[in-house]
Order: sequence, then structure tokens, then C-alpha cells
Amino acid sequence: MNVLLQIILGVLIGLIIVKSFKMPGARKMQAIMFLGKFYTCISNVEGKKLDKKTWDLVDLKDGKKGRRINIYFFLWPLLTTYRYPITYTKAIKKGQEKKGDSILFENTKTGDCVISRTNISDHVEFRKAYPTITKNLDTQELATVDLYTSNILEVVNPKKMLLEIDNYLGTAMELINGVLKGLVAEKKMVELNQFSSDEKEREKFDNAMNAINQSEAGRFCLPDAGMKLARSVYKDFDPSDEKAKQLMESYSDVVIAEQKGKATLAEQKGKTEAYKLRTDMEISQEKKKRIETGQAKEIDGKIVELIPEANTKVVAENIGKLSQTKGTVVIDSGGMNKMLNINPTKDEGGTE
Repeated sequence: MNVLLQIILGVLIGLIIVKSFKMPGARKMQAIMFLGKFYTCISNVEGKKLDKKTWDLVDLKDGKKGRRINIYFFLWPLLTTYRYPITYTKAIKKGQEKKGDSILFENTKTGDCVISRTNISDHVEFRKAYPTITKNLDTQELATVDLYTSNILEVVNPKKMLLEIDNYLGTAMELINGVLKGLVAEKKMVELNQFSSDEKEREKFDNAMNAINQSEAGRFCLPDAGMKLARSVYKDFDPSDEKAKQLMESYSDVVIAEQKGKATLAEQKGKTEAYKLRTDMEISQEKKKRIETGQAKEIDGKIVELIPEANTKVVAENIGKLSQTKGTVVIDSGGMNKMLNINPTKDEGGTE
């Protein structure tokens, strides 16, 4: 019996010792509870430390080093790590879903998905990106869309996040979604991608999102919940009802028609340029021929005088002499033809 008791005591002591050691992972912070009440916070964030008075996460001063050994001892079960349920979002590829996951967004072309997953956590992470699907937002033309953004949340005060607000992540998403609602309402559906493609619109987007980090006139802001929005990135949108899909298709039809028109104009322009090139080549060849045969004179590559052929010149001179003839000149048709160097042709009766 004594041996069995010693074994039980040994196992119990070993369990107490193992559970009493705490080693938060990289970039993570934890709250330690004493009989259900807050006792302290511990952290493992490079270049940062927790202010023991306010529990704000602050930078280490120049030259100072943080805790050398990432091991803490709190006697269990009197002192325990705070654990809480959390529903969070995650970007995955289609087919990587787990049991209980809910698909919030899916790109059928790329297979990218955003899922919602519920778990039990014992920490907060210093800086973490959360893919966010904001549903049923109305655009300027009252088209309903789902917006996909990626939002990086950064810890300011882990005690506030874990113990002074219920569901810190849900609170952050509500504030983010409220700003997105106002931004989308000012845009037509086809203009939404300007938030990532246009520099001025991207700056406007950043300024609007950063406003949730600032408290104005007593308005609740993210630092009040122990965090801040470090960065928000616009990713994509998706029409969320049939009316919005039809409107999107109508915009696409216009773009397709414009592209077809441009293609037709480009084809016609190509044909015109090809014809012009061929004509220029023919003119160039004729010009070269006339210069080589002595029918034209050129200076600096330009024709300055055309010289008629010898036969044509004789005919022209003979016709010119007729103007000096007094009286009436009678020339038969055959003679005129010979004089003008014209080949006789057959008449309709087939005689010359």
C-alpha cells in the first residue's frame, strides 16, 4: 500500500511540476489566473515587453534585452493559464476543410476559400492576419456584394483583449465591417477594385480603415479593446444576389463589346497600313525605274523633272507644229493614228 501511495504521490507531484511550467510560443502572450482571478500576463515577443502597471506591450529601450529564458513557473492548479473559445477565419484551399468548418467565401477558378473555425485558445498572438468576409454590402447602385479583405490585428494590451471585453475578434470585425460599409456605398460595383489598383483610392481606403485606431469624441476604438489594425488589404468582391450578378454581367457585356469594336478598328487599320505600304513600294519601284531609264531627273532623292519617251516626244512636237500651219489640214484616220503612234483597232464589223 505504501508503494502504491508513493507512486500516486510521485505522479501527482510530477503532473503539478509539469503543468506549473509555462513557455509561451513565439509572438504569443498569455494571461495567468489565480483561482479564477487575473494574476499576471506573460509574453514572448521579440523586442517587446509588458508594462507591469498597465499591461501595455511596449518596445524595449536601446541596449536593453528582454527575458533571457522563456520559462515561467506558476504553481498549478492554483495558478492556471486563461483559456477561452474563439471563432476565427482562415484562408485555405478547397478540400482542406475540417469537420465543423463553415465556408464563407470560395473562388471557383483558383480554389481559394475562406472558412470560419471554432476552437479553444490559451493565448493571443502579437500580430496576425485574419481574412475577412463582409457580407451584404450595398454599392452606389444598390447592388449587394460580399467583400473580401485581409486585416492584420496587432496586440496593444493582452489583458484588455482577454479579460476586459467579450470576443475581442468579433468586436474588431464589427468595427472593420462598419468602415467597409461606408466605403462600398460610395462606389459602383465595377469600381470596387480601385481600392487595390488606384493609388488615390488605395490611400483613401487606408485612411478610412486606420480611423478605427483613433478615438474621437469618446467613440469606441480598437485600442479600447487592447488591439489595433496594423494593415487592411482589399482582396476581392463577389455579387451576393441575382440582381447583382445580372448587373455585373451587363458591365461585362459592355466591356466585351468595346473590346470587339477595338479589335475591328485595329484590323481595319492594319489593312489600311498594309495597303499604304504596298502602294508606297509600287511608287518607289516606279520612281526607281524612271530614273534608271532616263525618264526622270532627281536631286537628293526627289524627282524634279519628268522626261517623255522618244516616240511620245516626236508626236508631241509634231502636234505642236500643226499650230503653226495656215489653212486647213486634212489627215486621214490612219495617218493620224500613225502620227499619234496609236495602234489601229478593229471596228464592230471586224475590218481594219
